[in-house]
Amino acid sequence: MLMIASFAAAQTKYVIVSADTSKVFSVKAGSTASSIPVQAWDYTATTNQQWTLQDAGNGSYYIRNVASGKALDLSSAMRGSTVNVRTFRQGAARQQWLINDQGNGFMEIANILTKMKLEASWTPLDNGTPIRQMLDLGGGGTVGWILVPVSNTPPTCSSVTNDGFIQVLDRYYFVYTNDVQNAVRLVYRTWNDVEGPQNAVISYGWYDTNLRCWAGPIDLYDGVEGLYITEVWGMATDGTLHWLGESTVFTVKPTPATALPPRHGGPVEVLP
Repeated sequence: MLMIASFAAAQTKYVIVSADTSKVFSVKAGSTASSIPVQAWDYTATTNQQWTLQDAGNGSYYIRNVASGKALDLSSAMRGSTVNVRTFRQGAARQQWLINDQGNGFMEIANILTKMKLEASWTPLDNGTPIRQMLDLGGGGTVGWILVPVSNTPPTCSSVTNDGFIQVLDRYYFVYTNDVQNAVRLVYRTWNDVEGPQNAVISYGWYDTNLRCWAGPIDLYDGVEGLYITEVWGMATDGTLHWLGESTVFTVKPTPATALPPRHGGPVEVLP
């Protein structure tokens, strides 16, 4: 289970990111009213997409929107019901959420009353897709969310660090460091013979003041089976690139019926 200090003590702001699409929990139209739907949306660095966690004292948390202070709430207890934000009510089970680490950095978020996990439905996942409860907690299925802390301070060149590792999950790459606020953006290069950052895939992130800082999942599948070396670079605020390391991965064509097993890259090491 996720452990975090109380709401009053911490006030840490989070963006709740889909592990599949990089879309985030977003209060519709930035409204601060009550009973407003929460939907999946591209990150825009606005406070209607930022949340704080308040310890409910029973192993669950209230998830409160930064813009309004209102709490994440169920529209009903039925399977498939959507979530919205409503006026915070201390002790209300509909506003209490279990946040369980699945062991890979992904979180399950389930209501304490219904024990059903939140997901974003429909494919393709477009902006405006409702967040709803569907799968039973512990009943199988993978519903992954990433809680990314938000910083108000832009990064600097000197803050780029080498502490972390590259992780390959199915056909997605994630780069972890001890502090996610290390670089303006992370740059991925998927070919052995790529030259220059202009050929890179850029991953956008979660600063209040600078969107290009933290890596969400980037699909590097290229359509051709083979062994590739993926280099990861951190770009600082002055535009300089810092090589964070590389990982070798064998890519295979995915099929809808068969999920690829997790594969892990080696440790990241910054070279002079």
